Amino acid sequence: MQWSEDVAAARWIVERLHPFAQDVGSLVPEAFAAYARIRHPEAGTLDRPQLDALLEVLPRHAPEPGSCWFAIWDGYAWLHGPPAMTALTRDGSADPPAWITPPLARIQMPSRSFALYRGGLDAARALWDVSWEQSPNLWWPDDRSWCVATEIDLTSTYLGGSAALVRDLLDDRRINAQPARPGDPIGAGA
Repeated sequence: MQWSEDVAAARWIVERLHPFAQDVGSLVPEAFAAYARIRHPEAGTLDRPQLDALLEVLPRHAPEPGSCWFAIWDGYAWLHGPPAMTALTRDGSADPPAWITPPLARIQMPSRSFALYRGGLDAARALWDVSWEQSPNLWWPDDRSWCVATEIDLTSTYLGGSAALVRDLLDDRRINAQPARPGDPIGAGA
């Protein structure tokens, strides 16, 4: 995992999103053949079993899934450390590891900003592995063959990709997925 000072890699997403909190297209850019909704129990993050299952499915649908981009909402207190938050980490320290603190560069989206990091597909687990139990809020491979988005206030994650990818998600019993469209509503009643 490596924090990025250059957020230009996310420009293609920002330019294609619908207005904030309007519909699926306000989370995942309208650029894909198919979309899916993945329901999970906690708002703002995939649960670990679904994240692991998703990480098994995604590599089959990207020619080079080894290099990916991950965005994390910058409003999480643990990104900023004390005095915003003090918590014991798994290693017993009171402060988050130094690598948790991102650079100042941010992806600016309506009503949200995100720090950006880069790594292999397994870097999607990076924030779980240091006890923060958080999946990325937005992630995609270099080739942009798919995009995954988890809005901080929702108990659903949305994905855009190929029809074959969405079919694989719908067929995987470990993932609570259903078909979606960019114009589908999001929120409590959706």
